[in-house]
Amino acid sequence: MYRPHQERIETTKTADAVNPKHYSDHPSGVECYEITQHHDFLVGNIIKYAWRCGKKQSASRLEDLKKCAWYAQRAVELEQGKVKK
Repeated sequence: MYRPHQERIETTKTADAVNPKHYSDHPSGVECYEITQHHDFLVGNIIKYAWRCGKKQSASRLEDLKKCAWYAQRAVELEQGKVKK
């Protein structure tokens, strides 16, 4: 039996789990994925961790900054040919 109210509740729960506030609360209204989808994996992760820096409850600001630095260093090494794809 089709229950529009029940379906709407399930969609909302899924959207929150998939799109948490720390990726969608930018003052511009732009969501993180709208930017990262146009970049390669390493640069996308740099953007992602900078975007949520200090906003995610389970991760400290320092932890997010270290992740940005790790992905940036890896991208530099890749550009310099020090690591393989």
